[in-house]
Amino acid sequence: MNSSTHYSQLQIRSEGRVLALVAILLSWSLLVNDAAAQRKDYFTELEVSDIQTAQQVDYRTDVLIGIADRRLALLVADDDSAAGNEPGLGEKVGRTLATIFSPQIAAEIQAAKSEREAMDDDLSGHDHVALLRGYYQALDEAMDNIDDAYERKTGDVTGPLTSLRDFAEAAMPFLRNIETESSSEQRALQDAIEQTELALKGAKQALENIPRDAR
Repeated sequence: MNSSTHYSQLQIRSEGRVLALVAILLSWSLLVNDAAAQRKDYFTELEVSDIQTAQQVDYRTDVLIGIADRRLALLVADDDSAAGNEPGLGEKVGRTLATIFSPQIAAEIQAAKSEREAMDDDLSGHDHVALLRGYYQALDEAMDNIDDAYERKTGDVTGPLTSLRDFAEAAMPFLRNIETESSSEQRALQDAIEQTELALKGAKQALENIPRDAR
């Protein structure tokens, strides 16, 4: 076999893998767009702001997975005890940095912090149905986000696909152990499980079909 024939065969295989990946992500997109037309928004004001701020596919995927994880943690928590009020490391670092910046920059930092604190981020009023729908919505948008980035070639989707695969794999056992108390909870839970299965299967298949030279 000469080198040109070998190259042509490799190119055909590579193009086939790309087409397979496109087909996988397109199937996500069709399902996501259909669901988007029917859903209400279950995100908090602060979560929406964080999503809008995270423009790159990897950052936005992490934000969306974090939103899903937050709801899953509430759903499977043994109790609803509130977290302590001790400032987190990020806040401590922010206060330290503010002391060495100029007064103008320090004021801007404080204004941004105050703006975030003023945004609604409370999930205490979300019942199990709302938490499950929010979980579903987060995975929905993560899949749509990855699909859009791949189609537009605006970022490497390998990392986001890996994060989505790992989260879905870890979340599945917890979802299957959630007990429901009404038919609406059961429907919301079933939708969340099916969405997680779709994300897991799609992410695995997509990762297998990404050409190595594109990773």
